[in-house]
Amino acid sequence: MNWVMELLLPLLLVLPFCTTLSLLDLRKMSPCKFNPLCLCSASGEDLGAVQCDGIELPTIPQQLLETRVSALRLSGNSLRAIPADQFRFMGCWSLEISDNGLTSLPNNVFSGLERTVWELVLARNFFQAIPSASFSKLQRLNLLDLSDNQIMELTSEQMKNLPQTLETLSLAGNSLNSVPEGIFNNFIHLLTLDLSRNQIINIHSMAFAEGTPELSNLILADNLLSAIPFAAIKDIKTLKTLDLSSNRIMDIPALFFQGTLKLDRLLLRDNQIGSLGRTTFRNFKWLNFTSLSGNKISMIENEAFRGTEILHLELSNCDIGSILPGAFRGLERSLQELDLSNNRLTVLPPTLLESFDTLRKIDLTNNVLAISPNYTLSDSRFSILDMRLGMRIFIKKIYYKVFSTNHDSFKYKNEGPHMRYIHREEIGMLRNLRRLSMPSISPYGSLTLDLFENYPPGLEILNLVGSEIKYITSNSFYHVPSISYLDLSGNRIQDIAEKSFKEIGNSLKHLRMRHALHLEYLPTEPFQDLVLLEVLDLSNNYIQSLPVDVFYKMKNLRELYLQDNELKTLQQGTLHSQANPDLEILDLSFNHLSKIDSDVFRFEKLEVLKLNDNRIKALEKRSFLDMKSLRYLNLEGRII
Repeated sequence: MNWVMELLLPLLLVLPFCTTLSLLDLRKMSPCKFNPLCLCSASGEDLGAVQCDGIELPTIPQQLLETRVSALRLSGNSLRAIPADQFRFMGCWSLEISDNGLTSLPNNVFSGLERTVWELVLARNFFQAIPSASFSKLQRLNLLDLSDNQIMELTSEQMKNLPQTLETLSLAGNSLNSVPEGIFNNFIHLLTLDLSRNQIINIHSMAFAEGTPELSNLILADNLLSAIPFAAIKDIKTLKTLDLSSNRIMDIPALFFQGTLKLDRLLLRDNQIGSLGRTTFRNFKWLNFTSLSGNKISMIENEAFRGTEILHLELSNCDIGSILPGAFRGLERSLQELDLSNNRLTVLPPTLLESFDTLRKIDLTNNVLAISPNYTLSDSRFSILDMRLGMRIFIKKIYYKVFSTNHDSFKYKNEGPHMRYIHREEIGMLRNLRRLSMPSISPYGSLTLDLFENYPPGLEILNLVGSEIKYITSNSFYHVPSISYLDLSGNRIQDIAEKSFKEIGNSLKHLRMRHALHLEYLPTEPFQDLVLLEVLDLSNNYIQSLPVDVFYKMKNLRELYLQDNELKTLQQGTLHSQANPDLEILDLSFNHLSKIDSDVFRFEKLEVLKLNDNRIKALEKRSFLDMKSLRYLNLEGRII
């Protein structure tokens, strides 16, 4: 097994790396000379980017301090202190010291980096106050991340020492309970401020007064605010995104604020808003995207949105049981996308969307609706491009005790009542429809030649998840030859006719059939027509064997998912580099494979290969030959 370890060693050293800007490409990094557990992008006098992640370091290695480094990440190293002048000769522009035990910093700790460092990440340490004196001389600092520390308050003394060059400041996940008056004065270049995941109850009305002339994104999610802080944000003329999700807000309009705001994104998800009264949004002149998802909204009164313009309105997971006919009046000329998924709607008033001739997308997934597009969507029949009426996927966790690893297996459960079957003539009236999700395709559970007759000619994405399909007959997609994405997951397909996919063979690129096949043997003929397929997902089925030539015609195949089946062996030639030269991802995990023969996986472009949780007892020396691009190989749970 020594040759196996030689192959796996460089792969095991590839540790996940994630920074604010995702700086490093681990495939181009190698073990550092000063510590082989660290990764470097170069060698010699300039180490380039360096990552030391999850490695015990009592101090920063001296060899590292004496070498030029462009980006340095030190995470999970048990560092408790950093002496002054440690980084004088590095010249790095991105520095991260996260998941350590730092409680303070010397004032001159970053000496030598005054004109070079742009990004500084000190997240997940133990600072109780902002060590602003340490940052005061950093003349080019754009990003400062102090998230997930123990900072309890913001003081003027701390804030005035922060560089005015800051464009992004994160104080998320601390212990702040208020935002004082004038605390952000003189942050003239600040674009994004993240104060989420604190315990903020109050924001002073003058907190941002004239001090943040360029602030675009204000994130206040996961705090304890009981109302939208209109008085505080009214002075932020450049504000585009306001995130107030997961607070305790019960009502939207302000009693004493008479002005109006224009925002690109307003996020009020998971608050305590119980109803939307008439002109609830009168304090907002224009909103591009508005989300109220996760509020328990019992009533939407007529003209609730009168006085504002909203392009995308999200009302999913709101427990809405009924909607008044005039609920969306006032949005006729602006509304383009409406999300009412995951509610308790049983009927939509026929005039609800009357005159909404700009509506492009409507999502009614996971309701119990009897909808007639001929009535409810008649005024939008030429504008709607995306209609979703299907069922969501529920995930059931299954534990396989035979192997060494727990595994989450996907199961599709169609619990509760369905939306009623919608006749093809009614779908056909939406002439410009490009995407369609359906809960049921016919009363009989079969895909047939005439099923999609009169459907829109340009339909590209068809989602039939959990539609109780049992049979796919020949030429089923004759009337929708432009389909490029087809999802048949969560069905009970017992037979696939030889020419089932013939008419979409030159258009289909993505085919998903997860937990859909009640077949032990995958038929060859239906898949021979799919010559342009790029992604094929056959996972979580009962497939015991694969025909040798089933994938031969798929020259463009990039991703193949066969996990969670009952495959016992792979015949020589089933997976072939000449047939599938562009294959990048292959997942065969959680099968019953007992042996990997020679030359089975000779794919030059393969990057990810998952063989974990099989019953592999033997590996041939040539099993993994010529895989020059491989960066991830998982053999966990094998019995070798």
